[in-house]
Amino acid sequence: MEPKTRYEEEILKEVSSLPEHLQSKLTRIILLLKKEMIDDVASEAKVTEDFLSVCGKWKDHRSVQEQIDDVSAHRKSTDRTESLF
Repeated sequence: MEPKTRYEEEILKEVSSLPEHLQSKLTRIILLLKKEMIDDVASEAKVTEDFLSVCGKWKDHRSVQEQIDDVSAHRKSTDRTESLF
């Protein structure tokens, strides 16, 4: 395999100087880094896309003012925070 960049060349040089059992460990480390650092960005975008795909739009045909009035009417008075202010 011919290296494409100078970094690949450096990596191949370093890896080829290691014994096979260490090359195996290094391969697992590289795969872990790739999975956790590179694939994770794509995975996060996929998770967000999946989440948004199951979210529905708010379905309420009332006017904004009617919705606000409804929320206000259903609020309950409480004295739990009275001592804080």
